[in-house]
Amino acid sequence: MACCLDLKDIVELVVAPVHSDESIAYLECKISEHRQRHQELFPNIRLLPKHHYLEHYPALIRLFGPLIHKWTLRFEAKHSFFKQIARHTNCFKNIPLTLARKHQLTIASDLHSSDHRTPLLVTSVSSVPIDVLQSNIATAIKQRLPDETDVHITKSVSYNGMNYNKGMIVVHGQLFGLPEFAEILQICVLQGKIHFIVKKLSAWYREHFRSFELDTSHMREVPTMAQPIRLRVILGEDDARKLILPAGIPDSIQELCQTVKTSFRLQEDFRLQYQDADFGNDFVNLSVTSEIHDKATIKVVYLSIHNNDDTMTRRPLAVQGSTDSLSVSSVETDNTEPASSSGSSPSTRLSIWPSVFTIPSFNYDAELQLDKANAECSVSGTHLSPSPKLKSHILEKLAEEIIKFKAYPTDNDLNDVAEALVNKHPCLKEQGSFNGCYGWKISLKYKMANFRTKLRGLGCHEVTINSLKHKAQDKAALNVKKPRRAEVNYCPQHPKGETTDTLENERIALLSEIKKRNNDYVVALKMEKTFSYRRQEVLQGQPLVADFKSRWPALFTQKEIDNEFMRISTVPLMSTFFAELDQHSPRMMELFRRKGGAAGKKIKQIMVAISKDDTIHTRRACILKSLCVYLNEDHEKLVKEYMNTDTEANTSMEKTVMGVYIIQKEADPGDDPEDIGVLIEGVKVLSGLGDTAIACALLFGLIYCLNLSYPPELKCTFEVLQKILLKLDGQRLSSKAQFLKNKLIG
Repeated sequence: MACCLDLKDIVELVVAPVHSDESIAYLECKISEHRQRHQELFPNIRLLPKHHYLEHYPALIRLFGPLIHKWTLRFEAKHSFFKQIARHTNCFKNIPLTLARKHQLTIASDLHSSDHRTPLLVTSVSSVPIDVLQSNIATAIKQRLPDETDVHITKSVSYNGMNYNKGMIVVHGQLFGLPEFAEILQICVLQGKIHFIVKKLSAWYREHFRSFELDTSHMREVPTMAQPIRLRVILGEDDARKLILPAGIPDSIQELCQTVKTSFRLQEDFRLQYQDADFGNDFVNLSVTSEIHDKATIKVVYLSIHNNDDTMTRRPLAVQGSTDSLSVSSVETDNTEPASSSGSSPSTRLSIWPSVFTIPSFNYDAELQLDKANAECSVSGTHLSPSPKLKSHILEKLAEEIIKFKAYPTDNDLNDVAEALVNKHPCLKEQGSFNGCYGWKISLKYKMANFRTKLRGLGCHEVTINSLKHKAQDKAALNVKKPRRAEVNYCPQHPKGETTDTLENERIALLSEIKKRNNDYVVALKMEKTFSYRRQEVLQGQPLVADFKSRWPALFTQKEIDNEFMRISTVPLMSTFFAELDQHSPRMMELFRRKGGAAGKKIKQIMVAISKDDTIHTRRACILKSLCVYLNEDHEKLVKEYMNTDTEANTSMEKTVMGVYIIQKEADPGDDPEDIGVLIEGVKVLSGLGDTAIACALLFGLIYCLNLSYPPELKCTFEVLQKILLKLDGQRLSSKAQFLKNKLIG
């Protein structure tokens, strides 16, 4: 069996359309292993010359590129079919060339004729009442097509040249680079359009068989290849808006409410009502989503939060641009199930990815096998070929250890784990591999994908936030929300005993607590408690900064930004930032002085301020500005100065996407600035800071707190701050950042 699986891997690698140095080295390793196993299984069988050609494939790939682009057709005398063609066509010269040309013409004809092909071809259609179908299929059809009583069904259909049959397993989409599968339960044709009723399947990659094992998903069957749903949503008196659901109506009331709440940024709890035709289109409470259909009208009815008459203003938050129409691709519901006990979230991580990964201990019998194999390896050099059970156990334990640090480990992270594994257990080293552990890294990649599937089924927010249950057919699964800047607690679970509703009440109470004097301790406790709720709001809702500041004003202080950054990355922001900046300052100033050309002139102009006021605050500010210039970026995009008499200052600041502003006094430029603050999306999120370097550090912290992207014009500067000063994901550097790091170390 192992010999056959090796051949399967070899074939996949040989015909792969893209290759890297690692994949070619891995191919050499697999060919060597296959030869060894073949000799062990069949010691008396000699390989034919044609079998020996396999040894040359890696070298040929290095010379000519992927072999799939170099395939040729070889004619053999025993091919009687081709001999008949030669006789019928009276062509006996260069038969492979003739056949190849005919084949190319056939392919070209198929490609060009596809534009004229009938997009939908159906045969053997029968009309049946919807009610006689299975209940789950009938429910799915009524939900999408509420006005239909009969439906045309068929067992097979050709759609754009592709044949589909009832019971076929199809790829429904992809998530994290792995396919998602679904089974076609029924094929319906209405008004010239095809509707598939499918049942989603859970996919698990089985390392032993190099294939996917499919299992019935607990998710409800959903129709695909259907039209978007348009709803008229009444939010209040004289306030009706349009909501577009490209993937159709959600399965549950909770999901639909969450979609409406997120799309229109509603702050209060509410219920939904719909127009019931049985009662003259009067509004009735919505209990199941099957009651609504395309172009239906639903009404938002706000619920009172307090028992007294004091209620909050029942208006949605402002939405950037036009609010007449909103389109939602996918929305995930919050986990509102109460936990068993109080306390912090069990998923909260306490440290970043370790510089040296520690391999955990395996179970007793696995450790015995590995100890024995390690002893034999040290004496005779014999390596262990682990059984499927042992390999599965090793991968399971490694995945459990990896998830303590990351749910989405990078390729470098998995390589670190694989190298640590073969270093601790040399018997597991792969013979012929360029680093002895490439196969383990690939196995870990699939294992982590299976592990995330398991976590998604358990409701882990860090994974379910990327679960596209209602992805539109014409849209790819883009914008996957996962840590990209070494965030340790990217999307944590709610604390034990807390739900979305209880944490929303904590947020409302927090608005009152920040108005009290000497109340920093209580504010800090509530900010810590609501961290998971705040992160999910940032990641799922992606609110405007102005709206988010009005909901979480306590976050926009120096102390809480430092605390929030610590919660996200486990690294203290302010102390680490300035300690590393001061440590590298002498070397940086030396590098800046050596810079020539136009950049050198700009740096000299910036450094003039140090000669006038040689304080630590001035040096830090000048070094940060000069760093931008050294990296060929505009320092005024990071720090922009205005005069207090400049009438255009406010207009310019409102157009600033992200940066630090300084307002100077016109009377005496040598005096301290009138104001220093931070601008994001044209909003003054921080003011009165009094120090340019502190403002830059807080701006960097807010990028993490609000999950913002680095501005393209300052990408290298923020990369240096992140990876060199704060040492977050410092192993992967761009060429500019790596060049600067080498200079600082040298």
